[in-house]
Amino acid sequence: FFFKQKTAYEIRNCDWSSDVCSSDLNAYTSSVSTNDLNNNEVMVSFSNFNKKSIFHSTDAGATWVDVSGNLEENPDGTGNGPAVYWVEIYPSTPTIYLAGTSAGLFSTSELNGESTVWQMEGASTIGNAVINMIASRPFDGKIGRAHV
Repeated sequence: FFFKQKTAYEIRNCDWSSDVCSSDLNAYTSSVSTNDLNNNEVMVSFSNFNKKSIFHSTDAGATWVDVSGNLEENPDGTGNGPAVYWVEIYPSTPTIYLAGTSAGLFSTSELNGESTVWQMEGASTIGNAVINMIASRPFDGKIGRAHV
């Protein structure tokens, strides 16, 4: 179960052999986000180093695609890529995907599997501050972030 905007969600019928649901993944799930306009769209992040960090589903978790893209140093998740602490799906046209990391805030509006390109947001204002949480308010276009 996870909660978003006072609503409880449950991921059911997950394919336990997939990378995301596998008990063999041995990774810390740092966040889960759903699209407020499409409950079938889900993102999950893992904050462990040497693991793929971000996965996306458009069928309520039945299948998952690695969308870590350029946030990973190496395609298998190893290397010195940042830890991903939070993901957020911002329902707009186009949809904006946000990732709070140990190296700043990143976004993309186009998920392209392992070739996803994440761009740093606020390079001159937020910089590479650790972002451990993101909150958004689609009704007025506000996005907040928390960092230590």
